[in-house]
Amino acid sequence: MKNAVRFLAALSGWGALMACLPDGNTARVCEPDETASCTCADGSTGLKTCEPDGSGWSACQCALPDGGVDAASADRAAPRDAAPGQDRATAADAGPPDAARPDSARRDAARPDTAGGVDSSVGDAGDWVFELVDSTPGSAVGYSSSIALDTQGRPRISYYDLTGEQLLYASRGAGGWSHEVVDSDGDVGVITALAIGSDDEPQIAYFDFDREDLRYARKPAGSGWVKEAVATSGGQGRSLALALGPGNAPFISSLDESDTSLLLSRRVGNGWASETVDGEDGNNTSIAVEPDGTVHIAYFAWIPGQIRYAVGTPGAFATSVAVTFSGDGWQYNTALAVAAGTQHLVYDDPDGQDLGYATRSGSTWSSRLLDTSGDVGSEADIAIGSDGDLHVVYFSFTAGELRYALRHNGTWSISKLRSVTNAGGEPAIVLDASNRPHVSFQDGHDTTLWYAHR
Repeated sequence: MKNAVRFLAALSGWGALMACLPDGNTARVCEPDETASCTCADGSTGLKTCEPDGSGWSACQCALPDGGVDAASADRAAPRDAAPGQDRATAADAGPPDAARPDSARRDAARPDTAGGVDSSVGDAGDWVFELVDSTPGSAVGYSSSIALDTQGRPRISYYDLTGEQLLYASRGAGGWSHEVVDSDGDVGVITALAIGSDDEPQIAYFDFDREDLRYARKPAGSGWVKEAVATSGGQGRSLALALGPGNAPFISSLDESDTSLLLSRRVGNGWASETVDGEDGNNTSIAVEPDGTVHIAYFAWIPGQIRYAVGTPGAFATSVAVTFSGDGWQYNTALAVAAGTQHLVYDDPDGQDLGYATRSGSTWSSRLLDTSGDVGSEADIAIGSDGDLHVVYFSFTAGELRYALRHNGTWSISKLRSVTNAGGEPAIVLDASNRPHVSFQDGHDTTLWYAHR
């Protein structure tokens, strides 16, 4: 589950930025956010971007500084004027070179070397392959990305186009990446959650910003996108998460903003059944559903500051407190992974904006901090492998880099997954059948969508 509050606040900031842009009478060197090719020091071709006020160009963006490898993955997509469900572009050639932006300075405060053996420094993850998924000229894309794999292990990503105010879907095939507009009726998709079941049918839960509704879309084989409202009472879906249960049935946990309660919505026949899981709080939720239909939900309670956990089946949930904080937790996120009777959480600790981890043994929760090197915990996601290893991706606002934490054989290690400045926002992670991680994220410098795998 991505942090909705940060992004929704960013929308207001975007409006303020646009209001401050020079008017038509002010001389511009280039059009804001326009891109153009440039020549790197080694003679290769790079990419430069026009500054937001049109006053000049950024430095030429050339090679990766972190040892990663950019795969020939995606060409620039065609202008986004396609109808919903229509392919806009199928990438066959390599995308533009990646940005060679200087690494942000890392804080020298060491993370605690507590039980579990977290490394005291952040190194390079190495052996990651990076692919540019969507860099449509003139568009700000890649917000609220959610990633899933089909039965053949091919990545699919749902994400939000801020410029077009629409929900997009990218899929990778033999020819590269293709893109579809899922929904463009109003400002839709500002928050997305994607799941793909054994039938390879993509299912997306998303927020309709204009109507303040929780919506759902699916794409049956050989058909276009089928879209419908799940809840239309207003204020539902501003925080949401999606998981599939038995028979690939969708389960959606969400915040009902009218009374701050936690709701569970599930598909029943041709309609939806909703129930209140916690009548007090339900912000920044995450969800997992086991093969037997047992539902697990983690969420923040605003006051007092707590992470709560609900487990059960529709109509019969038990709630407990997983973590308690000294302050409130209204703007912070949780991400939940469940497997083989174990529950694991990563979260933003509001007491220090750190990355926290909690696990449940029996009915008892224990927690600890994984990374305390600045503002690091508010955009985190977690996945658990069939081997029991835990994989976590998160963005460091302080260092401006994407990080990767791995717990293998009970020991945590943390490394830089991507150290290009401001590349790695709102990451999502999923594992394939071989327990290899696949990650989607946004490059915040040029608002493009990226994909990484090992």
